[in-house]
Amino acid sequence: MDKPYQILGINENASEQEAAVAYQTLKEKYSEERFLSGEKGNFAAAKLAEIEEAYSEVKTAFAKDKAAGEDGSKYFVIDSLLKAGDAHEAQYLLDGISERDGEWHYFQSIVFFKKNHYGESKTQLEYAIAKEPASQKYQTAYDKLTKLMANPEPKPPYNSVNNPQMGGEGLCGNDGFCC
Repeated sequence: MDKPYQILGINENASEQEAAVAYQTLKEKYSEERFLSGEKGNFAAAKLAEIEEAYSEVKTAFAKDKAAGEDGSKYFVIDSLLKAGDAHEAQYLLDGISERDGEWHYFQSIVFFKKNHYGESKTQLEYAIAKEPASQKYQTAYDKLTKLMANPEPKPPYNSVNNPQMGGEGLCGNDGFCC
């Protein structure tokens, strides 16, 4: 999309709160109008889809800015999204990172784990360990996942941040990091 800020009617320097207010205002307006008959209803439905896409792009831009600025880590927002259960958005941000270091593979393994793709999760942890063999965090997550996979009982779906499948907080440890 070329101009998401323009579609929302805000300046590119607008705050995240200003973007949310603009989005909500436009959404309310066009949500009601989309049920009108004829061209007006069709226009409103198309405009609503355009607004949704624009707001999604603006939110992603804010998330990337946070990832670059907070906690000194490009993975800060990804970690927060995963803890909140938003694997889809976390995957989107991971896809935007070109450097595939151990930490990238570690977070990719969490995304796969939350989607119940245990084999892929294990493979990503193996890549993380290969890139950073001294990391106890990666090894601990790998050991927990291997133990879970060795259990012959069916694995319940991972549907909560507090699911104790991997001990404690899922693949999350007491150090505040997931996996």
